[in-house]
Amino acid sequence: MSAPARPAPLPSSRTPGDLPPPGRPGRRARLVEAVRQWVRAPVLRQIVGNPGLSVLTLKTSLYGDSFANESLRKIARLVEDAELRAKIARHHADEEKHARLLAEAIDALGGEPAFTPVERDVFHHFLAKLDQLHDGEVGLAPARLDLDRPLAPVEIIRFLAFALEPEWRGAAYFRAHLAAVPAGTRIHEILTEIVADEERHVGYLTAELERFARAGLRAEIRDTRRQCRRRWAALFPGVGHTLGAFSAALRGCGYRPVGQPARLAWLVLRPLLAACEARTRAEAPRA
Repeated sequence: MSAPARPAPLPSSRTPGDLPPPGRPGRRARLVEAVRQWVRAPVLRQIVGNPGLSVLTLKTSLYGDSFANESLRKIARLVEDAELRAKIARHHADEEKHARLLAEAIDALGGEPAFTPVERDVFHHFLAKLDQLHDGEVGLAPARLDLDRPLAPVEIIRFLAFALEPEWRGAAYFRAHLAAVPAGTRIHEILTEIVADEERHVGYLTAELERFARAGLRAEIRDTRRQCRRRWAALFPGVGHTLGAFSAALRGCGYRPVGQPARLAWLVLRPLLAACEARTRAEAPRA
């Protein structure tokens, strides 16, 4: 089956398949995201006021943003549709630009883009789980991307669905980080540009899934997106170890919440951080 013809552009609010896209979550998901934003916003505002902690948050963003670059370049080469190929190629260029911008922001704060040995030790469990999560971020095996054969529609759907989830999560995180950074600073400009790019990525990935849904591939989209969400749900508790790592980093840098919002947020975070740290210790290999 060939890729579907391109219909007239659809509004970005249209729903591919029977599940709402990540960009349009349901009421429960919106409530969960609102709570997350409420908890992390005051803490993020104080973190960005500490250059050392701000460098750590930017480094984790740079690390997480670097995974799909080579895969995106290969996927663009294997897509026959010229318009979609151009969008994926721009996506690849955006991710490379984000790496340069985040490195610039880290340098401006006096840090180095690469994790130091001490930082890698602190973030060991987080980075290992993040590596595991992003090994299949684009939904296609690395060996498939090395074949000189155009992607079939079902393979393109798999890429679109699997790429959409991290892009949505990334856009939400960068929006929260941006809200915590003072306006008029270079870092605010950098994050503003990254947020705009991430939201555009969510838009084109959603629109392409809509196109395939209209062409009769709704069931394939639904099944693929469920696979993607199950994968994230299975690995997210492990990725949550980053909270424990950040807890140690925050305490090591002398972080103390200031003001009622930050103190309330910290009261919510601390039990979760303790649980993550306990799970990390329980899962650590025994000597």
